Amino acid sequence: MKFCPSCGAKLVQESIISSDIQSEVQPSIKSGVNQGLQQRPRSAALKWGTGILFVLTAIYLFNLINLIYLIQAGFEVPFFLGDFIAFPLALAAAICATKRSHWGFVRGVAIWLVIASIIGTLMLLASGEIGIWLPEDIAIALLVFLAEITCLILIYKTKTEFS
Repeated sequence: MKFCPSCGAKLVQESIISSDIQSEVQPSIKSGVNQGLQQRPRSAALKWGTGILFVLTAIYLFNLINLIYLIQAGFEVPFFLGDFIAFPLALAAAICATKRSHWGFVRGVAIWLVIASIIGTLMLLASGEIGIWLPEDIAIALLVFLAEITCLILIYKTKTEFS
């Protein structure tokens, strides 16, 4: 390259650099430029963490619809604001993880989902309404909690990919 691609300034004088040296310099410049433009491959941890966030988003949406149905049917289900906030936050975090941006937000949501699961379960146990839960519901709640913990660990492992 004789001129800067950004400003157009002359980079080298032709009389100083021989044709042999130019042929050696140009490939290294081109390969350096191409390396900067290549996108880094995503690690398996980031792929799994993002996938788990999308699965959790679907589960939260289903639970939100189920919660609204139970309340409309007259069941006295303990209200926890976290049930309504989990779906949009998990969806936004999954999108950010896909685009590898806003690591702090994704990490914060992963932590918040774990805390919200613990608080929601404790509220349900304290209310005495555990009788409306089926064994399958308890198994799903436990699976979701384990998935949230796994997602949090995977997101922590991929911190460098968000920078």
